[in-house]
Amino acid sequence: MGGFLKGNDFRTLSREERIAYVTGIWDGYMFAPALGGKAASDQALFNCVPGLTQGQLLAIVEKYMNDHPSDWGMSMNYIVFAALPKSCGAGIS
Repeated sequence: MGGFLKGNDFRTLSREERIAYVTGIWDGYMFAPALGGKAASDQALFNCVPGLTQGQLLAIVEKYMNDHPSDWGMSMNYIVFAALPKSCGAGIS
């Protein structure tokens, strides 16, 4: 499941580019069920973070990256998925 951009590349982008990138991943993730890509965590994630802003999404991803520098060589699609909470109990409000 390789992606277009690796974590190391993502870190070199401007803030605006990073926001645009994670927003695109989020939009794709939220639209995947319409294409048959349903997973048990889809609805739970959507219900947990319905008011998520672009800045909050970037902050979640950047915190994960700061906490997991060993993942920087991974694809950003993996990193964003790993960073997102999988249940409402994961601390996102």
